[in-house]
Amino acid sequence: MYSICEKTMNNKGRLFSFALGLNALATSAALIVYGYMGIFSRYLADDYCHHELIRNHGFIQAVKIHFLTFSNRYMILVVPWITERFGVKGQSWLPAVTLLIWLAALYGLFREIFRAAKLHENAALMFLLAAQLAFWTILQAPNRYQSIYWEASSINRFVPLALTTILAATALNATRQNAKSSLFWKSLLFFVVTFFIGGFDEMNDALIFAASFLLFASASFFKTMPRRRADQWISGSIFLGSLFSMGVMMLSPGIGARVKRPPTFPVFIERILEYPIDFLIDTLRTLPLPSLLAFLVSAALFFLFAQKAQREIPRRALQIAALAAPLILYALLIVNFAPSAYAQSYPARRALLGARALTSALFMLEGGLLGWTLARRKTPLWTANLAMLFLALFSLYPLRAARQTIKTIPYYRQRAAAWDARDAAIRAAAARGETNLLVPEFDSLHGIKELDENPKHWVNRCAARYYGVESIQGVP
Repeated sequence: MYSICEKTMNNKGRLFSFALGLNALATSAALIVYGYMGIFSRYLADDYCHHELIRNHGFIQAVKIHFLTFSNRYMILVVPWITERFGVKGQSWLPAVTLLIWLAALYGLFREIFRAAKLHENAALMFLLAAQLAFWTILQAPNRYQSIYWEASSINRFVPLALTTILAATALNATRQNAKSSLFWKSLLFFVVTFFIGGFDEMNDALIFAASFLLFASASFFKTMPRRRADQWISGSIFLGSLFSMGVMMLSPGIGARVKRPPTFPVFIERILEYPIDFLIDTLRTLPLPSLLAFLVSAALFFLFAQKAQREIPRRALQIAALAAPLILYALLIVNFAPSAYAQSYPARRALLGARALTSALFMLEGGLLGWTLARRKTPLWTANLAMLFLALFSLYPLRAARQTIKTIPYYRQRAAAWDARDAAIRAAAARGETNLLVPEFDSLHGIKELDENPKHWVNRCAARYYGVESIQGVP
């Protein structure tokens, strides 16, 4: 009898490993396609302005001009400065590189969470969770092209999201190690790193501010003594770094170019309370299937994982986590939306990438808590087989998403080739000494402004300075 039960458990373990591997491959395939799409991205709108500043003024002077005259985001020119080192197509690799960095950071974050919860570190499961969160976020991005593939927007949205994930994973690791001897220097390093990450975007900085405040409050009131001091120092230094970064951006002379008419205080409060609710309702109304699948896949994974886990989590702790998570998400979204509510009303769709990542994480967390709860109850033996069958069938969904994206590649490849031809023609004309150029005019791409027939338009003027000519005019 014992050998039969043992054989059954081993077979289930192998099936679970197979389901993990199958979904990891399918989700990775979708992420590879998303990364590959970036190869066909080219300069658009603000990209010309950023690279023109760097090319004509050097990095330090470009940052100074940008900060004093146009934008309060003092770090965003770092990425164009790096991609500029690799030529005009350097930014084409940015989406894939950022995605790879974010995936590695998510894996590190889940590993730290597993260690903090004292769970068995299943590398395949942690990788799949990381890949799933990246997949759901990109799949459901309100404006995927602008958030991921347009350099001028991705350096405000996608890049800081990846860097913030690294910050979170590193902070959890630092508090878990609890090395008191180097706590001051670690805290100082976290303060500096947070200040730099915060300078990419005020919405992301506000999110770091809120999350670190919640962690500091948790460390002060709920943590046990052995790790309390380390948690307070690390979360406190991150909080101060984000606060200092926010202060620098608020005092920027360039902020006047973006905030013309600030709202009254009652209107501001009304906005920050309503916008997160509007966003969540819109998510459930327009994206019901992906939201449901993110929940169910996580539930199935943790249902199967918990059946083998030795760690026993109290049912009350699971219930408290399930009830508290939506409230914490709402609080984080309030702070995350606050800069946009103050500056211009509801956030632009490209600015919702961080909110989408948080929402996807909530669905996965709630599903995981449900799966763990069900696994600790007496359920029929066929439920585990049903969960594995569901995971096997779900592996087709990321492949379907990848196939839909692949269908769009010929269009983006053709547009990239046309852009390259126009770029070469402009450079050749500039080399011949021509100063007032007529160039082919392209349609706008995903709401991003292109060169048009007005040579005095700001995009045309930035492009002219970038290429070193007096004017550029688009013709149909």
